[in-house]
Parts: sequence; C-alpha cells; structure tokens
Amino acid sequence: MSLEQLQRFCSDDEGRPVLRAPYSFEHAGEMWSVGTDGRRMLAIRARLVDPRAEAPNAAHILTIVDGSRDMGLVDLAALAAFVGAPLEPRICTACKDGRVKCDACDGDGEEECECECGHEHGKLCFACRGAGYLTCVQCAGWRTPVRPDCRVLIGDAMFDRALVAICLVDAERTTGTASLVQCGETGMSALVGDGWRLIFMPLRQDSADLKAKMPRFPLASESVVAIPDSGRGAA
Repeated sequence: MSLEQLQRFCSDDEGRPVLRAPYSFEHAGEMWSVGTDGRRMLAIRARLVDPRAEAPNAAHILTIVDGSRDMGLVDLAALAAFVGAPLEPRICTACKDGRVKCDACDGDGEEECECECGHEHGKLCFACRGAGYLTCVQCAGWRTPVRPDCRVLIGDAMFDRALVAICLVDAERTTGTASLVQCGETGMSALVGDGWRLIFMPLRQDSADLKAKMPRFPLASESVVAIPDSGRGAA
C-alpha cells in the first residue's frame, strides 16, 4: 500500500481542508498513515507522511476498531463480486455541501419569541439548534445521494454497496482475506488486514421488514443465504 492509495480516500471538499491530504499518527506504539473523507478511511501501518496537529484523531478510531466484534474472515474477491463494480459518482442536487438552510429560522439560527411581558427577543432555533442549517436528507450530508437499490447487508449492518465497492478498488483490496470487524448495527465497520485497516460507515437502519428483503453477504460462519440479483442495482 502507498501514499497514492491514501490520497484516494481523502476529501475533495474545499470546506474540509484537514481531510484533503493524508497524515500520520501514533497508535499502540507504532506509526500509522491515514487518508479519510469522514465517511471512509484507509490506514496503513507505516509513516508515509508527517503528522498534522489539526487532523482528526484517527488513533481513537483504530482503538475502537481493535476492540470491536470480530465477525470472522471475509474472502475479499467474494465481497468485491457481491458489491459489484463502483458506480459513476453522483453529486446531490438538493444541496451544495451536504447541508440545507433551516426553514424554521430562515438560516439565522434564531427564532423570534414573545415573552409573557409582551416583548419579543431571539432564541436559539429548536429545529437546527442555532446552526442555521440542517443535514441534507437526500444525501445524509455526504453530497453523494444514496440509491435505494444500492443498500445491502454485510454482517449486522446496512451499507451503500457503491461505497464498499469503491473502497475495495481504491485500496486495491479485491483479493485475499481480511477480518470483518463491526461496531454494532449503527457503528462503523472495518476490514482488518496485516498492517492495514479499511473502515467504512453504515447507512441508517431501515425497518426489519425492509432489511429482510435486502441482498445479504453471507459470512463464513453463517449458512449460505440466497442473494436476489434484483437488489444489487446496475453497475
């Protein structure tokens, strides 16, 4: 693995400058290098670049991963075949940066409130909690809209198969084996290899009825589950 691979995982969002380049950090007494856009992360056990004081605490993420539930070994070629080829990227048309203006306060972050004495004053907007904006529901704040036909189950959690597909390709991890680690149904998951960690975030959980109809990647410890082609979406 190389610095070039880490750069593929970095953000292209000018509004998030700390995520636009890889950085290194210390974890468990060893130096690691990482590239991340906040939704996915590739970490390599090597110092390929200098640390950055303002960068997010990636060591904390690896500590969580190392202490989470090991779901067993995964055949990476089988996983790559399950999620299919990466899709052409799409940019959300409902927002510009994953956020939309709060209609309740018109983006001001405050609402007019009339006191018992009859005077009006501003108070923090209840809808956006004073931020003036809300997370875009179309793309969940990631600028790339999630297609309903791209939702799949891997272990206990639900994922955008397009995200998993591009993670495997960008990390060049489409052969061999790795341990699948999951931090619960709504927490991040990771593929853990010798000297590398590939981490990706799940989607919001749908109802049990909808989840039962989604394609599911069978783990080695489970019995084989039929995977309907109709749920995989076009590559």
